[in-house]
Amino acid sequence: MNNIVLNTIITALVIPILTSITVYLVSFLKKKALALEAKTNNDTLKKFIDLAENIIETTVTAVSQTFVDDLKKNGTFDKASQAEAFEMAKQKILSTISENVKQTLISLYGDLDQYVDSRIEYYVRKVKTSLPSPKA
Repeated sequence: MNNIVLNTIITALVIPILTSITVYLVSFLKKKALALEAKTNNDTLKKFIDLAENIIETTVTAVSQTFVDDLKKNGTFDKASQAEAFEMAKQKILSTISENVKQTLISLYGDLDQYVDSRIEYYVRKVKTSLPSPKA
């Protein structure tokens, strides 16, 4: 008889405790999964933005070195050449950036062209200010 009472008491205590532990564990695992998913999404986002920035900076530098510097050396770098260099860089950038990165940038910034244009201008300015000033 004692065993029956003891089994009943243990069953009455253990089942609610196991249920509570299971609910807590499921909740904990869901929170961890969401945190991991958010971290993965943030890491992917950061990776895509860094990739786009690297492509834009590299392209602006390359166009500056291969196109702009020669025109400046010959004294033929004017507004038309400046616009041509800008468009050349933009086309190279847009053809280099993958569709996944483009879609991510569109979802973040809305207008891909405006984003690329502003980043080109930023890196052009950066290239200009990093060059040593000409000696008089």
